[in-house]
Amino acid sequence: MKDHDGGDGNAAEYEPSIMGEDEQKESESKCLEKAVGELSQPAKVRHVTLMEPVGSRNVKHVMPAMDALVTRMRCMGVCVTRVRSDRAKELLARKFRSWVAQRSIMHTFTAGDDPQSNGHCEAEVNQLKRRTRSGKYHLAPGHAIRH
Repeated sequence: MKDHDGGDGNAAEYEPSIMGEDEQKESESKCLEKAVGELSQPAKVRHVTLMEPVGSRNVKHVMPAMDALVTRMRCMGVCVTRVRSDRAKELLARKFRSWVAQRSIMHTFTAGDDPQSNGHCEAEVNQLKRRTRSGKYHLAPGHAIRH
């Protein structure tokens, strides 16, 4: 004869496991230790290279491009908290410094006369130039990757 849940009536009834208070604390402690262990490891950092063509290095062209880049990053779920750049005059302009401050972004600098101090960015710029020259990236007329 079948019982109401489709079984044959001989199966042991389900009894939920009831943890004692000590067992529950120990389980929570282990879970917490595991989480702390994972969080104490260095965060994995991934570099994302984005390019936004600009008409010139003038701040009036750079600011909208930076705005577009920050917007794209935020759409990818990346919170932009710092911009690191060399000491190019368009990035030292009052308008640009104001734009950065309004968005609560910290602006840090490399030594302006030493491209090697910003080696990773220099390598990324060179990669973008190579891809543009090879035809993998297409720019609108009047735009170029300049360094």
